[in-house]
Amino acid sequence: MRAFKPLPCLELLKQTFDYNSETGELTRKNGRKCGTRNKKGYYVVKVKGPMYQVSRICYYLHTGVEPGQLMVDHKDQDPGNNKFENLRLGDNGLNQSNIRQQKGFSFDKNPRRHKSPYHVTLHHKGKRIVSAYYSCPLLARLAYVEAVRTHKGIVIPV
Repeated sequence: MRAFKPLPCLELLKQTFDYNSETGELTRKNGRKCGTRNKKGYYVVKVKGPMYQVSRICYYLHTGVEPGQLMVDHKDQDPGNNKFENLRLGDNGLNQSNIRQQKGFSFDKNPRRHKSPYHVTLHHKGKRIVSAYYSCPLLARLAYVEAVRTHKGIVIPV
């Protein structure tokens, strides 16, 4: 898991920034918008030298809870949307399950091994919790979506 550097103290952040939780904008006390987008699309800002992700600062300013080694996940998968309703604290597993392109199944080319070629697997906290085969990709996707909802409590699009 990626190691995050600790954020500056909350008092310093409150003295330096204003956060509008409805718009997701982080501004300096002088009213200027702050932050630039990095290669991955996340806004970052300098605070006393080092760069920090704006989403982590916004979460900290709004809740008073330092994210620590947990990730601040964007529910809508838009790294530029820092509205508080779009931010949630989670581990790497939650973050990885929130990837739109993830099919949730694979195609087994060897038809002799299994009658159904579409294999659904789901891991949670390092353990395989679902492993099943399906006859068509739609059934496999539906099974994956249901397994994620049941075991991880996350609703993802079909």
